[in-house]
Amino acid sequence: MSGSVTVYPGVKLKIEPGVEVIASSGIWFDVKGQLEAIGTSSERILLKDVTVKGWDFINSSIHLEYTDLSHDTFNGGYLVSSLKRAVTLRHNRFSNGQVSLSPQYSDIAVENNSFSNRARIDVQNGRSRVTIQGNTFLNEGDSIEDIFVLSRDPDGGTPNVFINRNNFFGFNKMKVRLDGYNRITFNGLDNYWGTTDPVFINQGIVDANDNINFRDQLDISSIASKPFHNGYPLGVFGAPKVNKVSDADSSVSGLTDGDSLVSVYSGSQKLGDGYSGPSGTFNIAIQRPSAGSQLRVTAVDSYGRVSQETVVTVEDKTAPAAPQVHEVTNESTKVTGTAETGSTVTVRKGSETVGSAIANQNGTFEATLIAKQPAGTILTVISQDAANNISPSVTVTVKNVTPPAKPVLSTMDITDQTVSISGTGQPGTTILVKSLSTTIGTAAVNQNGVFSVSIEKQKPGTMLEIIAKNGELYSEPVKVTVRDVTPPVIKFVSPILDQATSFYGMTEPGAKITVLKNGSVLASAVTQNDGIFLVELTESQAAGTTFEITATDAAGLISEVYKATVEKPVSVSFTDLSTSHRFYHEINYLVGRKVITGYADDTFRPGNAVTRAQAAIMIGRALELDGTKRQTTFKDVDPASVASGYIASAVERGIITGYADGTFRPDAPVTRGQMAIFLARAFSLSAEADASFTDVKEGTSSYPYIKRILAAGITTGYADGTYRPNGLLIRSDFSAFVARALEDRFKVK
Repeated sequence: MSGSVTVYPGVKLKIEPGVEVIASSGIWFDVKGQLEAIGTSSERILLKDVTVKGWDFINSSIHLEYTDLSHDTFNGGYLVSSLKRAVTLRHNRFSNGQVSLSPQYSDIAVENNSFSNRARIDVQNGRSRVTIQGNTFLNEGDSIEDIFVLSRDPDGGTPNVFINRNNFFGFNKMKVRLDGYNRITFNGLDNYWGTTDPVFINQGIVDANDNINFRDQLDISSIASKPFHNGYPLGVFGAPKVNKVSDADSSVSGLTDGDSLVSVYSGSQKLGDGYSGPSGTFNIAIQRPSAGSQLRVTAVDSYGRVSQETVVTVEDKTAPAAPQVHEVTNESTKVTGTAETGSTVTVRKGSETVGSAIANQNGTFEATLIAKQPAGTILTVISQDAANNISPSVTVTVKNVTPPAKPVLSTMDITDQTVSISGTGQPGTTILVKSLSTTIGTAAVNQNGVFSVSIEKQKPGTMLEIIAKNGELYSEPVKVTVRDVTPPVIKFVSPILDQATSFYGMTEPGAKITVLKNGSVLASAVTQNDGIFLVELTESQAAGTTFEITATDAAGLISEVYKATVEKPVSVSFTDLSTSHRFYHEINYLVGRKVITGYADDTFRPGNAVTRAQAAIMIGRALELDGTKRQTTFKDVDPASVASGYIASAVERGIITGYADGTFRPDAPVTRGQMAIFLARAFSLSAEADASFTDVKEGTSSYPYIKRILAAGITTGYADGTYRPNGLLIRSDFSAFVARALEDRFKVK
């Protein structure tokens, strides 16, 4: 064509299949009547550089099928235009040009066409039905929209623009633009938009006036998840949309075209693959990747297209392990330990950050504290990696390594009468009072810094240590020696006979004894370590003479005066018992009461051990029990024995018992513990002394009875604080104990 061709009203121009129309620039068909160019799939019609222009004439129309329209010698321009009249476009291929349609009165159908190389559709519509369906748009990289719809006239509210089942290819471009006066309603469902991601789909649809249009209807169910097979080439398969992947994930998920094979790679290694669902979603199982690694995700769709590649960096979502924190003390200036390499370690006290550090390549850290922390402070330590993952917290309590200050005593004068030690110290500490490494009292220092420790009275000369304790830390000790402020007590003085030149007694060990007669010193002595003193007289004294006896201890304290009167002796015929024997008078007293007798050879044998039979006889006589010889319950006691009656009576009174094997063992020696039991039962002693002996354990059989004879003045024990309950008892000592039980003047204080 060298010039334009006009198709007048009432005239139809038909172009046969296989015809090629090639025109010069600016040549067109002026269609005022009807233009019909209908080819076939095998014999297409070619309209090259020809513009088909329709006009507003009654019954005018344009019908193109299997026709290829393009501008080859110039860029763009109209390929087809119409004005208010019917247009039918099917199975055509449009290239490098615009199809402009203004169907005010007649319906328009644009179906199964191909638009490429900047080819597009403009529709300016009113009430007519416009169908744009089954087309393929291949304008890759073209910023001009594929379809532009402009509305100037109202459509009555019924959808009359149908854009369905089209393939839109191309990325970062506009697919559909809508403009007008909000007077037109659209149906834009079921299109393939080159992606299944609604976000990208919406980015390709521009609605200038916020019309109610098909973009508002876009959801997973209203879009095509893969291209329609319209018989035209398919555009580029876009990269899958991949959700974030972390090192805690065991799958990769995202969105691509439906029914596509999705593969996940790390480098050249395939980690996993699988098919997307009908809507395009996929979830591919993989082994957990390492943080910071890159995964490549591609897809192959049902048409064999290979998608572009999506590269995703694996996020670090794994929290670091809890830090390992070394001991922190109240002298520490740093908090040290180990944590994940490169992580930031933060030390907090409550909500306050008191230190921080970055773990080095070896995983160690040193967080400098803003100040030393008080003992007992609870610190919380966490580590945070570069991805802001936070480890479990570790709490550490600041340990006290500063010993408490030594206590200050209210007085350093601790005496043998002191029962409490008070003073000041560090609040919260515990005060210990020790004697020879044994703790004899404790007390807590109150919030005001005051303490008071109760102790038992201590012996003069005892070294006490007063120490403050805080946990496992101890202060320096305060050392103090117990001062003697208690005068000695003369516990016992033996009877003084007018023919004797000595007598003995008992008082505080080491005390000096002074004997006055008529105000003048008659004699003196020093008490031994066992508390016994022996006074030697230069000559015997007349009966009735009064002595004033005092004891002076090492501290110079003087006892109360003990007055003793010289007595006439009781005649005793024992050849082995002299008047100087320490228990001479007690033995004589019991002889006079016929409690004891000697042996046939006129001896008393004071050092012999006392047997159980002899103890039964002496107690029986002292209590005037029935001593008639008789049968007993014990298989080893002869009824003819002198002791049999007294044993039987003592058993009946509950004074003495036998053994579990039915024996009494009359010849067995008596221990000091057994003696206490016998005497306490025999004389019905019930009061118990507050004091006790170091070698008599609570819970033993003799324990309460020893405390009773102690309270009754029958014994004082030994000067070292022991009683020696398992020691054997000799006849002279047993005589003394029985005499003290019978006669107050023999009792010891």
